Amino acid sequence: MFKDTPEATQSESLEPLLEEKGSYRAVLLPIADLRLSAKASGILEKFFFEEGAYVKKGDILAQLNSEEDKAEIARAEAEIGVHEAEVEKAEVEFKRIEALYKEEIVSPKQFEEAKYNYQMAQNKLKEARALLITAQNRLESKIVRSPIEGVFFKKLRNEGESVERLEPVARVIDVSELQMVIYCESKYFGKLHPKDTLSVKLVDGPFAGKMVDTTVVYVDPFLDPASGTFRVKLVMPASKEVVAGITAEVVIPEDKKEFPSHSPAIGLNVGEKIR
Repeated sequence: MFKDTPEATQSESLEPLLEEKGSYRAVLLPIADLRLSAKASGILEKFFFEEGAYVKKGDILAQLNSEEDKAEIARAEAEIGVHEAEVEKAEVEFKRIEALYKEEIVSPKQFEEAKYNYQMAQNKLKEARALLITAQNRLESKIVRSPIEGVFFKKLRNEGESVERLEPVARVIDVSELQMVIYCESKYFGKLHPKDTLSVKLVDGPFAGKMVDTTVVYVDPFLDPASGTFRVKLVMPASKEVVAGITAEVVIPEDKKEFPSHSPAIGLNVGEKIR
C-alpha cells in the first residue's frame, strides 16, 4: 500500500506538487501511524499478533523478557497475604487489650504496646502493597500496548533480539480515515476553513480518476514567512478505492469566496495582539 519509510509517515515532509493553477497533489496517509516501544530495555520475548491483524486500544502487542518481574510480583503477593494475616491478628489483640485497658485491668504500657504492634503490622502491609505496585509497574514497562484501534502493520524487531529502552518494535496504523496535507499559495489564504468540503481526484492506483469528497480539518492561521504558503489538512474516509499510499489531487475553486472573519490575521491593526 505504501512504503515503510520515515518519509511516508511524516506528512510535513511530503512536498505536494503544484500541478496547475489551484491544483495540489499529495500522498494519502493513515490518520494515525505509530511506532511503539517499551519503557524498559531487554530481550524481545514474544509478539502476540501477526502483521495485518486488527487490534484494539490496550491490546498487548509484544513483551520483553519478564520472568524476574513475574517472580517478584508473586513474592510481593505472598508477602501481602502474610501481612494481611498479621494485621488481622494484631487488630484482634489490640481490641482485646483496649477493652481491658478501659476497665483498668491492664497497664498503659500494655495498651501502648498492643497499639504499636497493630500500627506496625498495618505499615508492613502498606509497604508490601507498595512493593507489589512497583513490581507490576516494572512488568508493565516491558509490555508494548496499542494506544489506538487499528492494524498491526509491521514488526520492527524480531523475537529474541535485544532492544533498548524506547526503541520501536512495532508499528500500528489507523486507516479508517486518510489524511492529505497540502501547502497552498498565499492567494488562497482566508478562503479555506475547517469543515469545508472539497473534491479530490485519485491520481494513481486501480481507481485513478475517481472523485472523492474530502473535508478540511485544519488550516494554518498564518502564512509561512519563508515560503509564503500555508498548510491545509484534509481528511476522507478510507474504502476499497481510497487507500493509504496513493496520490490524490485537489483543485481549489478560483471563485471560492473569501471570509475574512475566519482568519485571525485579517482585520488587525499594526501592533495589535492576537488573542
